[in-house]
Amino acid sequence: MPLPDGRILECESAPGVHPLAPSTIALAAAVFAEVRRGRRGSVLDLGCGAGFLGLAAAAAGARRVLATDVDHAAVACAARNASRAGLRIETRVGDWFEPVRGEGFDLLASNPPQTPAPSPIAPDRWGGPEGSRHLLHVAAEAPRHLEPRGVLLLQTSTLADLRPLEARLRARFRLRLAAATERPFVEEEYASLQPGLFSYLERRRAEGKASFDADGPGRLRFRLLVRRCELLDPERVLVVHADDLGIDVARNRGIAEAFARGVLTSASVLANGPAFDDALRRLRELPGTDVGVHLNLTEGRPLSGGATLVGPEGRFPGKEVARANLLEEGHADESEVEAEFAAQVERALGSGLPVSHLDGHQHVHVWPRARRACLAVARRFGIAWVRIPIEDAPEGAECCPHQLGDRAARLRDDLPVEGCGTADRFVGESTIGRASLEEVHRLLASAGPGVTEWMVHPGYAETGSVPFSNAERERELRLLTDPALRAFLDEQGFRRSGFRDLPPPA
Repeated sequence: MPLPDGRILECESAPGVHPLAPSTIALAAAVFAEVRRGRRGSVLDLGCGAGFLGLAAAAAGARRVLATDVDHAAVACAARNASRAGLRIETRVGDWFEPVRGEGFDLLASNPPQTPAPSPIAPDRWGGPEGSRHLLHVAAEAPRHLEPRGVLLLQTSTLADLRPLEARLRARFRLRLAAATERPFVEEEYASLQPGLFSYLERRRAEGKASFDADGPGRLRFRLLVRRCELLDPERVLVVHADDLGIDVARNRGIAEAFARGVLTSASVLANGPAFDDALRRLRELPGTDVGVHLNLTEGRPLSGGATLVGPEGRFPGKEVARANLLEEGHADESEVEAEFAAQVERALGSGLPVSHLDGHQHVHVWPRARRACLAVARRFGIAWVRIPIEDAPEGAECCPHQLGDRAARLRDDLPVEGCGTADRFVGESTIGRASLEEVHRLLASAGPGVTEWMVHPGYAETGSVPFSNAERERELRLLTDPALRAFLDEQGFRRSGFRDLPPPA
């Protein structure tokens, strides 16, 4: 088995025990890197198979490595591999967490069986009908066996339905993508596991519960993703964030009032907005306010030119046209997008605003030709926080369109590469146009530990203002300044914060 430092470990497998595969090498490399970054205490290789992950942890310098598996043959194989490599690994036999009751670890790594099938197949492959049976169990139990700020490295297959897993993980962990590989396969491989299994997978793909693609005639591929899941601090932090500062004076007046009299903790400014100068004046009257840039490609005039970004009158073309232009097949020049985003950030910084975060007007920053520009600008200006507008809305509430969520998920996975982070959860899309104390109770009462960003749009309705500055903005302002809301947030134990006050992303 190759290690990231160039060493090669001689390993064996055994009948019924998974051999070394590219996805295992990627997961082992993530384990090795995590230990080298400082998690040198105790490491648990859960469902160890031949012990490849435990070997990587021991080779990286972990002080204690424990490998467990329900299969005696797998545990014996892991022990032989450790002995052959001259590495110290403790082994135990037992089902999942049963052998480690009451024990805590700094790092936990696992690649559970997760092939979906309507009835049992080989136990080292079957993940239940949805493929996520063991994944969900690991996600639920891991927090009980991790030390504070401990990390779970969990490999997941896109053949499984990962949506419930994602929700469960986000309730307790801060997530990022640590590695990804592709696994080729042919129809016959799965048909040999169980008659009709490939047809079952195809039906699940049609239902949006599995993902795999063609890879040439008769060949297909799915992805294996290594999720780095860092256990959240028990504290609940709430960033109450207003969009659209600078769009008009009516909106500015409401946002400033929500800062001064309400629970608002953060806002983002449209640097090309008609009321940008008025926004600056109001922010100077509120020293220490957390401010970001509301990247804009849909309304008003650009600051940088950008012939492929504007319509015939030299203005941004509106939401729908702009989004079409920003798709992979769109005609927006990415260098012009980046230049415009940079110009907007530079105007804010040049005006004396300490920019702590980026988000997008109408979430424009998540679309493909804007996503890469957003990341480049964040890196260039050292901006650590970027909004990811994916919301797990309460039942019955409308939320982000699926297409937008897919794009936002791509941006979320790219953030760590640029040293950026995002809130652990995002809410507020589902309450646009329906904000009330009751809706907020429903929205926030179930928010878990970590950082929640609540997007709001307070303001005033004003004659001659843009259409979005209407009576609904005044209703949100009344909500944000209602003492009952402040009391609810205090009762729930939220610490209100801006992005500038958060520790740097891990």
